[in-house]
Amino acid sequence: MEQIPTKSKGGRPKGDPDSVKTSTIGVRVSPSEFETLRGKAEQMGMHPAQWLREAALTRRLPSPPVPAINIEQYAELARLAANLIRRHW
Repeated sequence: MEQIPTKSKGGRPKGDPDSVKTSTIGVRVSPSEFETLRGKAEQMGMHPAQWLREAALTRRLPSPPVPAINIEQYAELARLAANLIRRHW
């Protein structure tokens, strides 16, 4: 009996389920901001969404703002330290 060759499914193979992107985050930008983002993405050979994702997930963000109470306490500690140094000398 002659065997009939089976067709492959074709198409793109399924990727890793953990890396499938299913969630979206909507971000509105001005036309000038969009042009800036698009320019930066083009320099890296990426789409703007890909560039934003990479930038947000791999770059170090600035430190969060220091609460007002901490600023007041730092100032008080600095005054106390200055007094200790003056009294020691």
